[in-house]
Amino acid sequence: MAKRPHFICIGAQRGGTSNLYRMLRLHPDIWLPPIKELHFFDLPLDRPRRRRELAELEGRTKRRDKRFLKRLTQAIEDGDQSVKRYRSLFGPSEEKVTGDITPGYGTLPSETVAKLARRLPNTAVLFIIREPMSRLWSHARMVQSKKKGTPLADADSFKAFCEDPAVRLRSLQSDVFERWSASFGTRFHVLFFDDLVADSQAFYARVHEIIGVEHHPVDTEREHAPAPKPKMPEEMRRHAEVLLEGEYERLAELVGGHAETWLQKRRAAAA
Repeated sequence: MAKRPHFICIGAQRGGTSNLYRMLRLHPDIWLPPIKELHFFDLPLDRPRRRRELAELEGRTKRRDKRFLKRLTQAIEDGDQSVKRYRSLFGPSEEKVTGDITPGYGTLPSETVAKLARRLPNTAVLFIIREPMSRLWSHARMVQSKKKGTPLADADSFKAFCEDPAVRLRSLQSDVFERWSASFGTRFHVLFFDDLVADSQAFYARVHEIIGVEHHPVDTEREHAPAPKPKMPEEMRRHAEVLLEGEYERLAELVGGHAETWLQKRRAAAA
């Protein structure tokens, strides 16, 4: 049990984690919970949305999933968010590789991350980094579409969105990198959203390699070309620039790869 879960994906939010969840659920050697984002460590267990999710899943899940749901329900009733209880949720997976995909974990403080690294000594961490400006813009559009707020109503609304501490935590991917890599070391693995978009087969081959399963080509037939996205208005971009000041330089220094290209393009555009 101590080896479970085998991996945790901590985001980034709007970095392709929903696609990752769908694709890994298709792999014959992987078991993921029927709930994509467990939020076991970053949110209260007993919250209305989680209760609704459990009610919706009841009666229409596989036997292994039902055992998971029973254990999660018991954890909620007990108010137990310990790492030991968390590991127990993955017991029904039997011999399969297990994982938890919860971008919210990227916002956890350093002391919590260090605790997880100690208590989950064999767990790998995946972090999919996305070009900062496009990630932020996608985040704002998602919030707007879900009617959780109106960040796109006007420039002042977008400014307030950018100044939200929760948005800042998710937007500064360099901070997430530093907190998690410091504790997980070589078990911390960076992936790029750019690679998922450019060649999803190669991207998933890399994920399969990291988590230790045989590569099975994924069925990408269900993937559709993304619809044209509206560009960020210049008056909103100025507020995004304030939030992301120094972020491109930090990512280029910390992770290299595509982050160096993002920085080069940014400097070329400003020249």
